[in-house]
Amino acid sequence: MRTGEMERHASMESGAKQRGRRPAEVLPGVSFSRASRLSRLGLSAAVLLVAGALGVSALAAQKGAANKEALIAADHSFAEAAAKGDEKAAASLLGPRFTWTNRDGKTWTRAQALAAWKTLGATAGNESDPDARVYGRVGVVTGMGKVGNEDVRFGRIWIAEPSGWKAMVYQANPVLPPTPVAAPAPEKGKATCINPCKEVPYAPKTAAVHSVVASWQALETANFGHDAKGWADHVSEDFMLIRPNGGLLDKADRMKTIRDQKEHSTVVHVPEAQWVRVWVYGDTAVMIAHHTLFNGTPYRATRVWILRDGVWKLAISQQTIIK
Repeated sequence: MRTGEMERHASMESGAKQRGRRPAEVLPGVSFSRASRLSRLGLSAAVLLVAGALGVSALAAQKGAANKEALIAADHSFAEAAAKGDEKAAASLLGPRFTWTNRDGKTWTRAQALAAWKTLGATAGNESDPDARVYGRVGVVTGMGKVGNEDVRFGRIWIAEPSGWKAMVYQANPVLPPTPVAAPAPEKGKATCINPCKEVPYAPKTAAVHSVVASWQALETANFGHDAKGWADHVSEDFMLIRPNGGLLDKADRMKTIRDQKEHSTVVHVPEAQWVRVWVYGDTAVMIAHHTLFNGTPYRATRVWILRDGVWKLAISQQTIIK
């Protein structure tokens, strides 16, 4: 260090000590002005990184909001086409896999639904209070309809395509008054759960589909074993179940039911699957299946799964009895 620099450094140390501050270190070969510039450059880079991250987040939020607005607009057009019996308008909104399931559990394919559009549209009723959710490329709209004096709960599933949102599923449930629930009987012997806990009548063709089915089997195994936590591990926080009577259950409701069943040693009969189909759209999957209750009653189930932290979780489940 040169004499002038040594004197300047000593003077700075002396001033710092007099003011009660620790003397600054001098980096070898770096002057104070250069160190200051480096510090400012580092700070600027950090600010730019944070700003960039916030910008990406804001853009993602804007895109998500735009997707939801587009979904709501498409769903409104669907409801309008149904109310007017407008087959042409409906044809532009229905995807190739579209199915219509009425409140009696009868299902029409896309071609069959369009051929009977005026009749089917009248059964949708006057709709109100729709709730829209977007999970990546999959949109879900649920709400209430009224046909005459009868209330109907509906669920519609949409898929985001390059040409816009296309309807994949319309499914309805009658809204019935809750029926009294008899006190659960003590468990006698052990029930079994082979289908779907251990095997299902379906052969997944991709790793993603296999993972969805495996998560479903783990969920049903936990349900069968009165394991509320194990069940919850495969269910999203915003989970919604539309029951056959049109009632709604959330995650907390369903977990309470599982705990109550455990407390009363209630036999859990997991409905067997007659057939299953799964379609994966990025981090979201749609599952449609036909099941049979322990008393032989068939029903149609539509489920939406979302991938969170490497686990497929059930977000939406709708069950309609087939009469």
